[in-house]
Amino acid sequence: MDAAFEGLSAEEEDDQDVIKAIVAGVLATVPLPVRQGDYQDLLCDEGFCFRSALVELTVEDMVAIGVPRGHAKIVLNKVNPP
Repeated sequence: MDAAFEGLSAEEEDDQDVIKAIVAGVLATVPLPVRQGDYQDLLCDEGFCFRSALVELTVEDMVAIGVPRGHAKIVLNKVNPP
């Protein structure tokens, strides 16, 4: 996970607003066309607004919810760096 997720309390890991804000901050560092996808809302709408769900997020998950494959790879590399 991105360093922004480290040090969260168990309560914060399950707080949708906290996770959504962190994802928005992480995604602020991706190229503009990817940022314009507003993927933090889409991820949250699909239940990926918990740390435990984000650690399991895959490119296939993102493509299944309508994110272009290239954007999905960029987002995933920011949220879950290799």
